[in-house]
Amino acid sequence: MGIRRLRSALRELDCVAPGRFDVAHWEPVLVEAFRALGAQRDRDVLEAKMQPQLQAAGAPLAALPDAGDESQAPGAGEVLRSASFQQLLVALIGFAASPESHAAPTREEAAAVRGQVAQRLARLHKQLRKAGKRFEDLSTEEQHRARKRLKRLRYLAEFTAPLFDKDKAMRYVEQLLPAQDALGDYNDDVVAIEAYRDAAAQDPRAWFAVGWLSAQQPLQAHSCGRALQALGKAGRFWK
Repeated sequence: MGIRRLRSALRELDCVAPGRFDVAHWEPVLVEAFRALGAQRDRDVLEAKMQPQLQAAGAPLAALPDAGDESQAPGAGEVLRSASFQQLLVALIGFAASPESHAAPTREEAAAVRGQVAQRLARLHKQLRKAGKRFEDLSTEEQHRARKRLKRLRYLAEFTAPLFDKDKAMRYVEQLLPAQDALGDYNDDVVAIEAYRDAAAQDPRAWFAVGWLSAQQPLQAHSCGRALQALGKAGRFWK
């Protein structure tokens, strides 16, 4: 979550301070760590969430499928202990502790920053409402993109709340949470279906899990679409 928040800040706030962040050096290292942690997180979801549900439904596959080829990839711990990631942490500490002093922005400068941020908030908000209208017809990749945009919208709203009315911004964030929960559950099932489909190549019993999870997808996709469309009722605090 911390890495996702940092990557969201680098992506969405570069317009406010162009060149202020060392994105070219930070982003590749962050991506590697993010993917390693994501793979571990997906495995944890299978163990803690999907397996109990499947066992309760009478699934014949009682054990979690082997990780397969992914087991050959560097583990999350190995990636986080690597020199490149440790050097990045030191660089970020140095960045945060920079003694640079800046003059207070003028009223015009502050207004310009709010305008830039408002444009990005409005763009993400609009994209998500549009995705909500046809979520069930989107490809898996497009659905995943909507989920990432929703997280970026939430984080950007939290980051920049002090530029606007903070109370209104936090109320807006609260209205994003149902959609984030819905899309998160939906994504967990998508990831699990792929994992069990891969496992079925060695153990046909895994097809039960594929079928059971797939049967829930249409209703879940519909719920995701409705949750995204409900963002239209959220008070856009940046206006």
